[in-house]
Amino acid sequence: MAGPHEHAGLHFLGGFTTFSSFALETVNMLRQSNPFYAVLNVLIQNGAGILSLWMGALVGGFTG
Repeated sequence: MAGPHEHAGLHFLGGFTTFSSFALETVNMLRQSNPFYAVLNVLIQNGAGILSLWMGALVGGFTG
């Protein structure tokens, strides 16, 4: 059974693949002359991430 260090490493490396996909999709939109959709992609992805972080902090009881 994997311990906490293995899980942390797996999630850390998984974040790189997710970011790589996000960056690739955005760059491909720019290369296809779709700057509006590229910017929209960045705004929506980051906005959803910040909103999820905030909601998780509320649910988890983090008040900072």
